[in-house]
Amino acid sequence: MPYEKLVRDGIPLIMQEAGSEPGFRIARTRELSTLMRRKIWEEVDELMRARKREKIVEESADVLEIVEAYCELHGITMDEVMRAKKQKLKEKGGFEKRIVVKFPGRRKV
Repeated sequence: MPYEKLVRDGIPLIMQEAGSEPGFRIARTRELSTLMRRKIWEEVDELMRARKREKIVEESADVLEIVEAYCELHGITMDEVMRAKKQKLKEKGGFEKRIVVKFPGRRKV
């Protein structure tokens, strides 16, 4: 069964130059949001597995790139996202204090 995933615009040429000839297609508008959400999960998973500083930087850049593209698809600007980030920081704080909350019982999934 074929496997498909959304890739960066330059990947087809890079793969062809490396001698690989997989098929490519252009995502349909109605499927693009779903493909982007899958890509976000993929990139976040790679970030979570990264251990070395340079890999963390690289994977963080990938996460930011796909999140920006996803927001753009939904008509959301990065200015809007940054305003929301600042508002959350003002209302709830950041993560500088490294606070861990303890809940009784098991985590609900």
